[in-house]
Amino acid sequence: AAASIVGVTRHLPPYAGPLLVSEVEALCRVMESPESPYVVVMGGAKVSDKIGVISQMLSVADRVLLGGALIAPFFKAQSHCIGMTPCSDADLEAALELMKHPYYKKLILPHDVVLADPKDPRSAQVVDLQEEPFDLCRDHESILDIGPKTISAYAAYIRTAKTIVWNGPLGLFEVPKFSHGTLAIGRFIAARSKGKTFGVAGGGETSVALARTGLGDCIDHLSTGGGAMLE
Repeated sequence: AAASIVGVTRHLPPYAGPLLVSEVEALCRVMESPESPYVVVMGGAKVSDKIGVISQMLSVADRVLLGGALIAPFFKAQSHCIGMTPCSDADLEAALELMKHPYYKKLILPHDVVLADPKDPRSAQVVDLQEEPFDLCRDHESILDIGPKTISAYAAYIRTAKTIVWNGPLGLFEVPKFSHGTLAIGRFIAARSKGKTFGVAGGGETSVALARTGLGDCIDHLSTGGGAMLE
């Protein structure tokens, strides 16, 4: 409820500027008339904050690829130790709810992840989640990035997509050691956009990560809405 939106508009005739118009047009396109295959990449932290979006995207998109701390509640729900990776009770409840979604099979979790003690990046190691049994995390470790197998698998989905929406980093990209997944996927998305694929990216951290790839201008629409984009 910013003054420029709800304050001034009580006293002067309001209208949508070019930025808002482009935002609404781009988001309507990916919600109402997306071209298939439609791939959504979701990262960030709290599943409970994004459950509505993920649930909606599972109904609309062909694949929803998850990364970042969003994946932790799903692994915890499968009785794997997630160590110090953030996961609230609300996040776990949201993950359990999504696992009952009729299109849950469209949701793709990482094949491997990078673990480390957050205080010691040198302790980083890749854990393959396709080889059973596996110990996901020790108590002092966190999931801090997606692994190379996941980058390759997600890239394959992105290469075939005609519509892509990306929101949220796929790891602790602020630390160079854990930025590989986010930056690699950002480059793949940018490389596919403005061609045969319509690419939309948004969210504060997503915009920062995309800027680090140097390919921000290659995205069809870069949302400045942040949380409002998801809403």
